[in-house]
Amino acid sequence: MKKMIRIMYVHHGRSSGGAARSLAFLIDKLDKEKYDPYVICHLDFEKNRQLFSSVGAHVIHGKYLGGWHGSTVAPINKSTLKFNVVHLLPTYFGIKSLVRKIHPDIIHLNSTCLCFAARSIRNSFPTIPIVCHVREPLLDGFWGDILRKNCEVAVDRFIAIEQFDADSLHTSKKVDIIYNFVDFDIYNDQVKSDCLRKELNLDNNHKILLYLARVCPSNGALELATAIIPFLQQRKDIHLCIVGVQPEDHSNYLHKLQLLNTQNSNLHLICFRNDVPQLIASSDLMVVPFQTPHFARSIIEAAAMGVPTIASDIEGPRELIIHNETGYLIDPATFSGFEAYCKNLLDEAENYNRISENAIKFAHKNFDARINSRRTMEIYQELLDH
Repeated sequence: MKKMIRIMYVHHGRSSGGAARSLAFLIDKLDKEKYDPYVICHLDFEKNRQLFSSVGAHVIHGKYLGGWHGSTVAPINKSTLKFNVVHLLPTYFGIKSLVRKIHPDIIHLNSTCLCFAARSIRNSFPTIPIVCHVREPLLDGFWGDILRKNCEVAVDRFIAIEQFDADSLHTSKKVDIIYNFVDFDIYNDQVKSDCLRKELNLDNNHKILLYLARVCPSNGALELATAIIPFLQQRKDIHLCIVGVQPEDHSNYLHKLQLLNTQNSNLHLICFRNDVPQLIASSDLMVVPFQTPHFARSIIEAAAMGVPTIASDIEGPRELIIHNETGYLIDPATFSGFEAYCKNLLDEAENYNRISENAIKFAHKNFDARINSRRTMEIYQELLDH
């Protein structure tokens, strides 16, 4: 019997984010007769265990394992600085025992924030190939350089989910651009749902704008809501559903959003949910008001399902949308044009159908899970054959 290739994936975050879903899609597409996947995770362990077990992985609790914040999606403040310090040594030393326990043939880190795990593995296990996903742009300066320098020394191959993220590495190592991908068996225009309309008690003639991301300053939920309140007050048939509230979030940012919510009946705040295809299918438009550049999984999932997106004209969304063909791009500071593009899509069926059809074609060309997971497995094989 041929020996299976044991892959040790190290996941840095919670189960509700795009990074977790992306990794689960990849593991789901692995040839399980050839690859034996293990996933190490710490945060949100029970939900992560359910997620990764469901796609055929062995899931192990990496107690105290953590990343190092140094990217644009996690600005450095007292909280993130404390997280960095508290998790540094436990990550560096803890990852060694996990490698000894699993005996992997190859290791795949799900984010550059696992730079100290990478450095520890390279120092103790120099012959094991290390792949690292680049899922967000690294900060310029001191904090980002910590990720860059440790990953540069330790990682054999990088996989970036967009060109902008790859450029932020400033690396001499090879970087493959493989966009996050979509499983078209799950995300497609044949999925039908009216879950949001039922929950919010809306008629079919009401339109739903869906925000699907963490509620935080970098993602721009408050900025969008504040900017379009006059439009929502004018158009009572249009509802903005912000899905991504975390119950443990007691920030002033969320508090301001909650105040807007109490004052406007067609602004709705909803906690993170797992029924993402149903949420998208029950919506009319996806909105992605990012304030800092990074990849938006919601754009590619919506595109696969034929739901047009209006997004910030910054790096990240700019690679995922062709303006006026698969969606619309707007200024993230002023949201100028948002109202007009909404009307063009929601009030003009012919234009909506054109954008919808183009988005589906673009998604199949660029975000197919079968094609992009195959490319990832080819990288594994190259490193193992080296």
